[in-house]
Amino acid sequence: IASIGTISNALDTAQLELSDFIDLDLGRNWGTLTSLSASLGLFASKSVAANAFSLLRLSSSVGTTTARRMVATAAVLIGAGSVFYIVSDMDATVRRKLAQRVALMLDAEGFVEHHAERLTTEASRAIRPFAWHLQHNFQRMVEAEEHKRADHLHRRRAAQDSQIYFDELRAKAQELALAVQSITADL
Repeated sequence: IASIGTISNALDTAQLELSDFIDLDLGRNWGTLTSLSASLGLFASKSVAANAFSLLRLSSSVGTTTARRMVATAAVLIGAGSVFYIVSDMDATVRRKLAQRVALMLDAEGFVEHHAERLTTEASRAIRPFAWHLQHNFQRMVEAEEHKRADHLHRRRAAQDSQIYFDELRAKAQELALAVQSITADL
């Protein structure tokens, strides 16, 4: 495999091995093998001992050379079928085995944990100035609102005091006006 880069040391050293081309995991290939075994089961419906006895009987009636040729032909067909199956499944097998090996390498290296921590730290560093800026602007807005509220309360108190003063002044002016009217009425 060509070098992937400096993502991971394990990935830089990943190589193909001969065992990556052949998958002998019968559990994974069970669906394919069951159809193959069903067709072979129809061919070999009796027990192994009965098949061996039939083969001996066939070799005595056909001749040893012909029986050997038939066995050799069957072995060649089975071998060719196996090679064809291995070659047809090779692409998926190589991908699956490399994916498993790379996942194990990255897990053993702690790749995900390390890079998650690194990304968290870098994201925090990148966000910190913007968060400070938002917090600072919000604090200034709150202080401006508090200042406006304090100004409003101060003006309201001043207006109430002015209202009280002018109400008292009006009351005195009315008293004085009544007093002046009473003096002019007495004269």
